[in-house]
Amino acid sequence: MNSKYQRLAEQIELAILRGEYPVDSFLPGERTLGERYKLSRVTVRSALDLLTVKRLITPIAARGYKVLCRAEASSTNRSHLIGAIFPGYKKFDTAVPHYLVGQLTEGVQNSDYSLLIDESADLPATERECIQKMIRRNVEALAIMPAFSGGALKASINNTGNYSLFKELYDNGLPIVLMDRHLNGTGLPGVYNDDVAGGALQAEYMLKRGFSQIIYFMAHDNHVDYLRYTGYCNAMRQAGLAPLSITPSDFCNTSAWNVPCERHEKELQVIFPLINQDTALVCSCFLAPALDKAFPNHRYGKHRVEWICYDYTADHLGTNIMPYPCALRPIDKIGRLATEKLLKLLAGDKSAATEEFIPPVIDTTAHETRLW
Repeated sequence: MNSKYQRLAEQIELAILRGEYPVDSFLPGERTLGERYKLSRVTVRSALDLLTVKRLITPIAARGYKVLCRAEASSTNRSHLIGAIFPGYKKFDTAVPHYLVGQLTEGVQNSDYSLLIDESADLPATERECIQKMIRRNVEALAIMPAFSGGALKASINNTGNYSLFKELYDNGLPIVLMDRHLNGTGLPGVYNDDVAGGALQAEYMLKRGFSQIIYFMAHDNHVDYLRYTGYCNAMRQAGLAPLSITPSDFCNTSAWNVPCERHEKELQVIFPLINQDTALVCSCFLAPALDKAFPNHRYGKHRVEWICYDYTADHLGTNIMPYPCALRPIDKIGRLATEKLLKLLAGDKSAATEEFIPPVIDTTAHETRLW
């Protein structure tokens, strides 16, 4: 069943086709439409945004929404803008959006498009507002790193993300490419970090180093961590070994990640009893400082203890905490391929409407320099 704003958009579209709102005329204001159809202004605005994407109307500053014919809409009023929305860019010191913005900027510099950048603060409601603002600016495509709001697993189970909105806009003719963060089954063009492959690569790295006991430390309650864990399990079983995971009763406090070391000492208590042989850990980079403190010289009694970190990006915490092997997300490739997809979709090339998964790269440089 269509939502309220979809039904309103259909009613207004029919009114336009019947001639009730002729070409070059203006629709009634948002408040008037809301009173007429007994709907909130938010619902009315979403309906108008949808009609804007379909090129039936266009926003005119200080005037309202002007009615267009389809031919006029398809050939004029080009903005030459690509909208780019990230969970954090201006206000948050997070490295991934900055890398992606750099790749997108570089990718469009030889085209006739420019980037219009905004941030969602990792909140679906704010993300919707960003999309509405960009539609009013008549962007011709969107590149989005989706907001998860409390974790990807929560978004997936409770449908709290904006994937249905992305799909609706895409189906109505607005090219959209998603980047980096993936929930299964979006059905949208996207370029994503291959978290399953990442989990397998990390386990394989420790297997090659001679460890037969490799513990996966599930430090985050989210969908991405379970994808990594799946890859780890696949690699362990392929090697004829049993997967072993630890899920602490108190998950990492994401609001306190700027002071990670002290926050994880309690969680380490579940690891100590298991170290009855040489042991490797696959863990969050945020756990690394606490591991360094708990296992000086990478020893626990007579046993060797090493770890490899997942999902680390340089400067993510504002300081470089990493002299350990880690999985580097392929942000440069993700940004570059996302731009290529967008430009192809804008040129009408439907072959770009696919999902692509890129495995991370295991970086061992700092680890080898420090320990050997």
